[in-house]
Amino acid sequence: MLNSKLKIALTQLESIRHIVENGRRAREHITPYGFESFAPSFEKIDITYGRTFDYCATITRAYATFERFVLEVSEQLIEWCFQNDRIKFFESKKVQETYEIGVAEILRRHGEARFASVDKADLAHSLAALHGGAAPKKFLVDPFFATLPNLNVSHIDGLLANLGFADSLSTWMADSQEFTDYLESEGITVGDALKDLVERRNEAAHGNELPSNIWGPNELNVRLELLVRVCNKFYEFAVYLIIKRADFATESAGLGVVTGLWKAAGAFELKTNSKAVSRDTPVVLFKRGALFTDKISALQIESAGCGVYFGPSATKLGVTLKSGNLPKKKMIVLGSSVVPGLDRLLEI
Repeated sequence: MLNSKLKIALTQLESIRHIVENGRRAREHITPYGFESFAPSFEKIDITYGRTFDYCATITRAYATFERFVLEVSEQLIEWCFQNDRIKFFESKKVQETYEIGVAEILRRHGEARFASVDKADLAHSLAALHGGAAPKKFLVDPFFATLPNLNVSHIDGLLANLGFADSLSTWMADSQEFTDYLESEGITVGDALKDLVERRNEAAHGNELPSNIWGPNELNVRLELLVRVCNKFYEFAVYLIIKRADFATESAGLGVVTGLWKAAGAFELKTNSKAVSRDTPVVLFKRGALFTDKISALQIESAGCGVYFGPSATKLGVTLKSGNLPKKKMIVLGSSVVPGLDRLLEI
């Protein structure tokens, strides 16, 4: 599920960050008091090789975590389309063409370890279902990924386009002021940074890295933080794509729109579109470039608390979220249960 996939990716990236720091401390002989007997024999370690080892391991494993997360989330998107929007998904010429090319690639390279586990019968049934509109017992997603290179943002955009989605991750990130401010503060662009990471990862995987060109702990931490932020943005974007595909990405489809913030009280003003809003409702709050999930913990109307609101639209309610987070103005507040299959993906 999407939340679990994100949690695993972020945990792994955070673990890598701590491993990098432990390597730095070891090279600088910063051993915690009382643990000297557990420290390695430093005079036997080549410091340059130690730095190179940490660098290669970090960029190789960090990229692997990032790629796995992107493909797993993309698989969830495909499965959602298969379960909830099959006709539109199967009728897309772009989807059919991408799948056919992927099937051919898998059959051509079936002897390779990457594709050896793909069942040819399931592959044939999936291809037949795609053209016949039937529902096979098992629909393989592997052909959608068969021709993908190492991932950059442009490749992710291309994958989503091949799956029939008109919106792009690059635009979603560009619409996020917080994300663009981060990139500006670090003096990087996400496209160039990921391209550089992939090139370095390929060099490291083949033992071609140059010790004079490796990143130290600070540079590695910048890239790890970038991957964390891109993973978060891709998670947000995937949820948004599902909402939009289900035709619930408009103001009129939601419970209402955020029109004001009361920061001191940790609450916000919701101008309702719905005649019924209740406490404990799981919600998705979003606008272009930003999205998060939460649950309504308290409602207030005309300074009085209430568990459920029944009344006309365009009423202004005070709302508090369970997490204590505050949304941005103009965010749409949508009950997640109205989108088929979304609560299951969000593990609500």
